[in-house]
Amino acid sequence: MKRTGNIFRTLLEAAAEGIVIVDVEGRIRMVNVTAEAIFGYRQAELLGKPVEALLPESRREAHRVHRAGYLAEPRNRAMGNGLELVGRRKDGSEFPVEIALSHAGEGHRLLVMALVSDITGRKRREEEKNNLMTDRIRELETALSSLEVVARPPAAAVTARLMGMPPLKEAKGGVFTELLDAYGRIMEEELESRIHRNGERTDTALGELAARLGFLKATPRDVVELHGAALREKSTTTPPARLRGYLEAGHFLLVELMGHLATYYRNRALADREREERSGPATANQGGEDGR
Repeated sequence: MKRTGNIFRTLLEAAAEGIVIVDVEGRIRMVNVTAEAIFGYRQAELLGKPVEALLPESRREAHRVHRAGYLAEPRNRAMGNGLELVGRRKDGSEFPVEIALSHAGEGHRLLVMALVSDITGRKRREEEKNNLMTDRIRELETALSSLEVVARPPAAAVTARLMGMPPLKEAKGGVFTELLDAYGRIMEEELESRIHRNGERTDTALGELAARLGFLKATPRDVVELHGAALREKSTTTPPARLRGYLEAGHFLLVELMGHLATYYRNRALADREREERSGPATANQGGEDGR
């Protein structure tokens, strides 16, 4: 029995997460080495103290209430689902944490084990990623604004017709419907990715869709019409809460799709120029055929 206890203690000490074990009165009964490193205390300084000593003062009273609720119905679960949890180090500094709760024993012998992870690094990386994404969206929105000026009806429609290019929706209704289905699927995938935070990107699918639009010589107005038609379809079958999600995700997708289309046209222009330089203007347009 003593050997089993030693093994258990060794496993706790070797855990990558900080482990804090408290009794039914909320007093700390054990912390492992990782928890000491996370909070900046030595174990001897924490034993017997209320677990709320590891929280910011502003959150201690609320934690006592939550702790009482957990003791009334203990179960293994993550702590504070949907909440931003914060720990407090010995030096008074605060930091974001994730905590999972477990328990053993019952009655007055019940012990609660909290597995604590310091997620400061992950939060910083997420913030940097969000800042980069915000900058990217701002950049693409600027590009989109200039494109929308060109595309704004009636000027775009008149210009397109003068050039013999009616709106894609009118010129190739069947193809437009196929593109609409594809864009609708991308919109669903993007929303699911945001809901489940699984990190799956729709970037490849958007690039492929932009290539099809570029092949058809689609204008920004065609893209805006495609986006609007997809949202109208969703609005007929989608609950309001999910529709808001489509609107938010769709805004991002529209900007990204415009960016992909602009990239497609830029690359195609460069390819045409290189072909012209190699073969002369007479053959330059042979590779520039399109689907409309």
